[in-house]
Amino acid sequence: MTNKKTIAVFGAGTGLAPSLATRFGREGYKVALVARRAAPLEERVAASQRQCPCQD
Repeated sequence: MTNKKTIAVFGAGTGLAPSLATRFGREGYKVALVARRAAPLEERVAASQRQCPCQD
């Protein structure tokens, strides 16, 4: 079992949510991204992995 905190970010494709997801990820949270459309979400996931390659 892990002691890592987990957060779900809704609306993660655009707006403020991607920035919040990045910030929590940098602070060590496991981040679950939820978006209505797949394309913006996939772009956000790719950008997050480039910024913080420590993710699972």
